[in-house]
Amino acid sequence: MKFSSLCKNILIPLCLPYSCFIGCSVIGAIAGGAGSPAQEGKITSTLGLDSINTGTKVQLLRYDRVSVEGIYRGLVLYNDRLYARTYEARVSRSAYPGYIPELNQKILLRSSGIEEQGFFKGIDRGNLLFQPDPGEDTVEVSADDVEWLRASDSLRMQGGILRRLVRDGSMPGRRVIQLEEGGGIQNVPYESVEIVRIQGKGSGALTGFLIGAAIDLTVIILFVDAERQSESDCNNTASSCGNSRCVSPQR
Repeated sequence: MKFSSLCKNILIPLCLPYSCFIGCSVIGAIAGGAGSPAQEGKITSTLGLDSINTGTKVQLLRYDRVSVEGIYRGLVLYNDRLYARTYEARVSRSAYPGYIPELNQKILLRSSGIEEQGFFKGIDRGNLLFQPDPGEDTVEVSADDVEWLRASDSLRMQGGILRRLVRDGSMPGRRVIQLEEGGGIQNVPYESVEIVRIQGKGSGALTGFLIGAAIDLTVIILFVDAERQSESDCNNTASSCGNSRCVSPQR
C-alpha cells in the first residue's frame, strides 16, 4: 500500500470525528468581536456611537484636546434626580452664573432666525431641551444653531459662549460615554467629545475565543473517553469470544 494512501486511511477516520467539534473557539472569537475589523481605524463624531459595538476599543478626542482611551461600554442616561443634582452643582461653580438658566426656568432663545420660548429641561446629545408649555412635548434645538439665549431676569448669552459652556461641562448633559480601562469605569461627558476613533477589538473577541476553546476541549475529551470505553468493551468481548475483533451478534 502506498504511503499517501496509508495516511489517508489512518488520518481521515481519526480526525473526522473531532472536526465536527472544532470551531466553537473560532465562532466565539467572531461573536465576541463582531463588527470590529470592518470598523477599525474609522473616525466619527459622537453621532456615530450608536453604530459602535460595545466591547470595541476606542479613543475619544475631547474639545480641550485631551485624549481618552478605553473599551466602549455604551451611553448612560442620568435619571432626573441625579441630573438635577449634577447640573445645579456645575452651574454653581461656573464663571457665568448670571447667564446660565436653571432647570425648569423659563427661557427665550433665537435659533436659525426664529425666536422660541419655554421651560428649560437641560442638555442632551448637544441639544438644548425645553418645553414650550407644561404638558407639551419637549423640543430639541441644537446648541450649534443657537444665536443667543436668555433666561428670565438674566443676561443674554451669545451662542459661542453657550457652546463653550456645554462642551466644557459648565452646562452638563444628561448622558455620559462609559469606558472601561484598567479594570475601572470612566464616565466621559458626551458633549465634551469632538472625535471618536475606533482602534479595534476589545476583550470581547478574546473572551469569546477562550470560552469557545473550553467548549471544544471538553467535547473532545468526552469523545475520546467514549472511544476508549468502546475499544475496551470491544476488546473484552473479543477476549471472551476468542476472536481477534469485535463481531456483531448473529440473529
